[in-house]
Amino acid sequence: MQKRGFICIFVLSLALMLGACSSSSGNSASSKEAIGGAASDMESTSHSSSISGADTNSPAKEDTATAAKDPKQAASGFTDSENKAGADKKLIYKAELSMRVKDYTKVQTEIRNQVGQAGGYIVQFSENQNDQQLGGSFIVKIPAAGFTSFIDGVGKIKHESLDQNIEGQDVTEEYIDLESRLKAKLIMEERYTSFMKKATKTDELVKFANELGRIQEEIEQAKGRMRYIDNNVAYSTVTIHLFQREGTAGNVDSGKEDTPLMEQAGNALSGTLHVLSLFLQGLVVVLAGAFPILVVGPVLGWVIWRVRKGRAKRRAVTRDALRKDISGKAMVDADSNSVEDNNKDSDS
Repeated sequence: MQKRGFICIFVLSLALMLGACSSSSGNSASSKEAIGGAASDMESTSHSSSISGADTNSPAKEDTATAAKDPKQAASGFTDSENKAGADKKLIYKAELSMRVKDYTKVQTEIRNQVGQAGGYIVQFSENQNDQQLGGSFIVKIPAAGFTSFIDGVGKIKHESLDQNIEGQDVTEEYIDLESRLKAKLIMEERYTSFMKKATKTDELVKFANELGRIQEEIEQAKGRMRYIDNNVAYSTVTIHLFQREGTAGNVDSGKEDTPLMEQAGNALSGTLHVLSLFLQGLVVVLAGAFPILVVGPVLGWVIWRVRKGRAKRRAVTRDALRKDISGKAMVDADSNSVEDNNKDSDS
């Protein structure tokens, strides 16, 4: 019994010791977790404070402040910082402007001057004029570095209304893909060139030559596309539509009332001569078209008339002959009757 009691006491004491150890280890682990969490909180706090400190001096806020100070620059749609941010990328910028102006000729001259000052050039120009409206369209190429300033300069020109549409296209991925494909094609070109040098059979030489020609064609296509992208990245495209409001273009003719009398008479005479020349031209055209009929018709009519006249003459001669025959027979019959009567009388 004492032995059993001793064993129970030993087991209980061992259990108490194990429980105390486990609780102490749990407390130490929890303390370590608390310390680690506090450290992480401190790191996150310091990190957020550093980020907030960086934000206060970040270029984005500087750009926002600059845009707020210079609303005209922000109105163009692109700031200088955005252009700098895209310097490492292949970006193609396009803009389309539609302006309604009072003096079309003056504005057209100003735009030409601004294109020259920006270092650009005019690709296409078209103009349309009538009694109701006067307008024209420019398609110009402007260096990408001066794209924003050129748009702002055009917007400062005196106008009645202005519509802008600015678009940017990122072709960086396409350009990188073209570069990688070009490198691969150049390597293939070198290999096929070496194959052609080592080829001894005619069929192999022809096969290598055909494949080399195809590869070289793909190389030229890739280079052409890259040149196109480089040109459009270096020079932005700007399309400008100008038109003068209705009624302003008609003011050009408003001075006709003050025209001198002799000038008005000369204008009237020139108008009459112009109409007369048009009439004569039309008459010549009609006569030229009717010339075959005018020549052949009378000749044909004269032939028909002669034929009919000959027929009528022959009919008249025939009728006269018949009349003569009939009259001759009648006279013969009358003579014979008179002879018979005479004979009868003599007999009696």
